Amino acid sequence: MQLQQVLALFAQLPQIVFNFTNPSESSSAVSSLSTPITTTTPVASFEASTEPETIVQSYQLDEIMAEQCQPKYMLPALPYKYDALEPYISKQIMELHHKKHHQAYVNNLNAALASLVKALAKNDIKQQIELQQVINFNGGGHINHSLFWTGLCSATSPAASPSSAPRLQAAIQKRWGSYDTFKETFSTTLLGIQGSGWGWLAKDGSGVLSIETTKDQDPVTGGKLPIFGVDMWEHAYYLQYYNDKASYVHGIWNIINWETAEKRFNDEAGSMKL
Repeated sequence: MQLQQVLALFAQLPQIVFNFTNPSESSSAVSSLSTPITTTTPVASFEASTEPETIVQSYQLDEIMAEQCQPKYMLPALPYKYDALEPYISKQIMELHHKKHHQAYVNNLNAALASLVKALAKNDIKQQIELQQVINFNGGGHINHSLFWTGLCSATSPAASPSSAPRLQAAIQKRWGSYDTFKETFSTTLLGIQGSGWGWLAKDGSGVLSIETTKDQDPVTGGKLPIFGVDMWEHAYYLQYYNDKASYVHGIWNIINWETAEKRFNDEAGSMKL
């Protein structure tokens, strides 16, 4: 993604990340943004002068802009207790994954955006470019994990049954022939991810389903909306499964929140705020 797209994406995140009610809004907000954030204008009048007093004023204005313009993202609360996904994901993993890993993405995103506001105000192109990768990585981590948590539920919940998503199941059978074939294909895709990344069930604007993978913390883009995703980073499973990724993938099917998946597929999930 280009820097202007990244900036515009995070400018809109406090209001909307993925709009499951109106997919066209999500596709424009996530994958085809072109409106830049212009923050250099307020300090343009200072750039032509080298007077010490003016330089101090410019620096102070940079600091004010960074404080006032920077969005502050928060770690979302889980919709269940940390031990709710046992025995398939342990309480220990959930606490570390949520409190440490996801929190780190949020902290790093906020810090990078604060630095970006200052770099934009100072017209520091080099710093803007250096921050792009940091924003992509941590912003994507925040988006992906927020979707991941709400896409899971206790294995004892009625939502864990695929039958709680009748329209989605019908679409899956139409696309892959059967639920079992879809499950096998998705699992094979997950186990085929090299290094760190995510696997997603997604749909396009016409409701056509597809299995997608994204590298590292890249979110689903290209006009497609995630129905549910599976985190294939080692921190998501290693303390419990060690190098046995297959057992982690096998177990994750017992805790997919099919009610949430059905709402996302039916465009009934509304907007998810971060």
